[in-house]
Amino acid sequence: MAVSLTDFDPQAVAKYNITVDDLRRVERYLRLLQGSDTLTLRDIAIGGYYGTSALLHEVVELDILLKREPRLLEMDQEGALDCWHANEDAHATALAAEYGYLQGWIQRLFVSAQ
Repeated sequence: MAVSLTDFDPQAVAKYNITVDDLRRVERYLRLLQGSDTLTLRDIAIGGYYGTSALLHEVVELDILLKREPRLLEMDQEGALDCWHANEDAHATALAAEYGYLQGWIQRLFVSAQ
């Protein structure tokens, strides 16, 4: 994934303290769960608000999962998927962060259009 933090919404990057290491971990995580041709990485690589929302989702989810299972990124795909399934609340929390971000983005668009 050839992206840098400057490709994303700087407010979201600052709010969630997203680092270059986070980008690397997210890439490893997505390839582990989804294989080498992961569509989510393509979404993230778009950058802008869309890529930021996808990245934000993965960062939040992965942070929760790594707190619960620090060796997650060292597992094979089956083990990582088992961990993901056993912690569905991490995905729900990530969805809430992603949708909250998108809601704020849409609100700013409507306010600036008035």
